[in-house]
Amino acid sequence: MKPPLVVYRAQAGVSGRNLPVVRLFVVIMTAACALLLVPHVHGAQLSAAELIAGLGDRDLEVRQDCEARLAKMGPEVLPKLLTALNEGRRREAIIRIFNRKGCDAVPGLIRLLSDEEARPKAGSMLFQAANPDCVKYIGPYLACMGDPKAGNYCGAALVKTSSPKARSRLPELRKSLAGGSAESRSYVIAAIGEIGKKASPAVPELLAALKDPAQLVRLAAAAALGKIGGRDQAARDALGAAAAGDADGEVRREAAESLKAFK
Repeated sequence: MKPPLVVYRAQAGVSGRNLPVVRLFVVIMTAACALLLVPHVHGAQLSAAELIAGLGDRDLEVRQDCEARLAKMGPEVLPKLLTALNEGRRREAIIRIFNRKGCDAVPGLIRLLSDEEARPKAGSMLFQAANPDCVKYIGPYLACMGDPKAGNYCGAALVKTSSPKARSRLPELRKSLAGGSAESRSYVIAAIGEIGKKASPAVPELLAALKDPAQLVRLAAAAALGKIGGRDQAARDALGAAAAGDADGEVRREAAESLKAFK
């Protein structure tokens, strides 16, 4: 049996003299075929599905390019990203994309909190993405806080999102104080406090919270009243009573500090 190289020479009519040229030709054709088989990402118009597939590419530059381009896409790409979350190699990049999208990523990140493995990073990025411009997601935050495994992440994001811009959501926040765990109510109270003076209609609920059995609720209420301030006599009296007689020293100190905001 002839060696493979000899057979190749015989079939191709190649002599030893021009063999180096043939070898060079084979190398060039092999590289060309590889380029045809692997999509060229940089500068190419690729679909969202192709870019998501590129997140798992072995080439770091390809992965980075796909990630950057997906981050610039609109909300229509989020469902596709969520579908790909279970694909291990792409998970890290997809979470980073959500983070870069800011407020637009909030719904997807809240959904990701149901994934036990991804929850810590998703919760961290949800907090990073949260800002006063994400006011429209206060409702989803409140709904998420009913989940004992995800509630703390959404509660922290709620407080960070809340600001005077959230004044229009005050009725929703006040209503949520009627139920829920002590932890979730403390987050809501803190969010109300971040609204500041514009949250004065919620003072009656905060005064009730100042007498709550849970220490963290009373503490949050005392702090929130101080951020709202004003001339409400009932609030001044309640804070004075808490500063003098609450069973918890931290609550007493917070109430005394908040009392300074009332003239």
